[in-house]
Amino acid sequence: MEKQWLDQNKVPHQVVYVDQDREEALKMVQSTGQMGVPVTELVSENGEKEFIIGFDRKTLADRIGIK
Repeated sequence: MEKQWLDQNKVPHQVVYVDQDREEALKMVQSTGQMGVPVTELVSENGEKEFIIGFDRKTLADRIGIK
């Protein structure tokens, strides 16, 4: 659902299937402490990272400027 929402709102994104990439799955768990998906990594212009756990439409919209 999140991918569809991002596509509909023309938000550029990269999809990583952690169930198919063990290395990426380990990075996700190390970064967030979470094993569930989706996990969205937002990187600010200054390189700071923020992780949003689950498909939190309101938080995503607020962080990327979608009304």
